[in-house]
Amino acid sequence: MIKLKLDIPKSFLREEERCGHIVTREMKELWAVELDLLSELKRVCEKYNLHFSADSGTLLGAVRHKGFIPWDNDIDIFMLREDYEHLCRIAPKEFKVPYSLVTYKEDCRSSMGFAKLYNLHTTAIENPHINRIQGVFIDIFPLDNVPDEIKLFEQQKKDVFRFARKLGRLTYCTLAYNIKEPAPLVKKIGRVILHSYYLLTKRGSKYGLSLFKAYEVACKRYNTIPTKYVAAISYYTLKTKDLVRRTDFLNPIEVDFEFTKIPIIQHYDEYLKSLYGNYMVFIKGTELHTLFIIDTNKPYVHYLK
Repeated sequence: MIKLKLDIPKSFLREEERCGHIVTREMKELWAVELDLLSELKRVCEKYNLHFSADSGTLLGAVRHKGFIPWDNDIDIFMLREDYEHLCRIAPKEFKVPYSLVTYKEDCRSSMGFAKLYNLHTTAIENPHINRIQGVFIDIFPLDNVPDEIKLFEQQKKDVFRFARKLGRLTYCTLAYNIKEPAPLVKKIGRVILHSYYLLTKRGSKYGLSLFKAYEVACKRYNTIPTKYVAAISYYTLKTKDLVRRTDFLNPIEVDFEFTKIPIIQHYDEYLKSLYGNYMVFIKGTELHTLFIIDTNKPYVHYLK
């Protein structure tokens, strides 16, 4: 494993059984790199008084396991849009190699409406058909205001999804990537041509940027209106149960997470029950991210060659 800033206890890297699941040394090394990324994110956020919290499976792991869910292979973070955008602005001067905060604006081959904090000296390849940054990462999702009226909320989601799909077709469409997509060959070829036009021409990249701006405008539609709840509307699989109280980010709670600490929202119990029901009942799951290649010793560019 590469040298990390964070001091990793040697005992942490040993293979072990947790909740009937074998956590391999390879998984432990992946976790170690992600915890180092988390530590770097905490350093920057504390410096600029930015607040964030563990999200989804990471939040569940923090509360139920005091660390990773045994079969989970990533860290999910969310933060209010204003703090998220501040983080993105200061990222170039605060995150130095091997750390890199990447959004659509830094990598136009991605349709992400959120950020990934990467370690560029490592490998975590999710899609072997796309030539883009694919180091070990943690996900950082911005939270936007959502309206109280359900109809307005559903319309906002619909608009976000419409732009996200257009952007996804533009950024990800290669024959290899879409080989299993149920679409006529002619349509697939047309999308590949559009994808090539997007990557190779200024006009194409301008069109992609305009789509991304429209996508973000839809996400931030209600951010000037005071609302009780926020949500990761940029993550277009969002459901009504994914809403979070805005005030929960004013004073996050720090809890144990493996051998370090992670902040979580105040009403975590309410949020976790909304997501998972009786979340303390143990149900064995699967890894969220399918990673074709994991290597904590070599950079992703070694494999993309």
